[in-house]
Amino acid sequence: MTGSGTAAITDSNSIAGCTNVTTCLADVGDSITITPTASTGNRFTGWSGGTCAGTANPCTLPAPSSNETDTANFAKTDTITATAVTTEGPSGGGAVTITDSDAVAGCTSVTSCLADVGDSVTLTPVAASGYRFTGWSGGTCTGTTSPCKLTTTATAESDTASFAETVTLEAGATGPARSH
Repeated sequence: MTGSGTAAITDSNSIAGCTNVTTCLADVGDSITITPTASTGNRFTGWSGGTCAGTANPCTLPAPSSNETDTANFAKTDTITATAVTTEGPSGGGAVTITDSDAVAGCTSVTSCLADVGDSVTLTPVAASGYRFTGWSGGTCTGTTSPCKLTTTATAESDTASFAETVTLEAGATGPARSH
């Protein structure tokens, strides 16, 4: 999904009269700064079509010798959160982490992630020693699927992983041995 935002041009040469505008008639060689600003719920993802490249924010360049259009690209975002709770036994039964397949999001083994809409996200519950993962609640993840994989939508997502304390039980038998 395409996101939204704005880009503003400022020319260091005050004679050009370009301060926070979308179009500027600049002198060749003037120092130009283009600043992208994402709308709420969006992220700046990079430049296309001109001299600005990568994810430089702001982008500073000398005014070129011919017309140029630098396009700031944005993506809609979704906040994903993961919480671990212990439903049986003392707290500290486990943890849950989020990893986004899109490296731009910067979410690797975290508990909260600002992911781009459409990203593939993995939530992984990890039980502490003496505990087991018992299931998901509150979000898209259901049952005891581990790990849980989902594709982000434009709606905030919050999933809770539950853990329960475990004990080892042994059964034994006593009494005289029977012979046949």
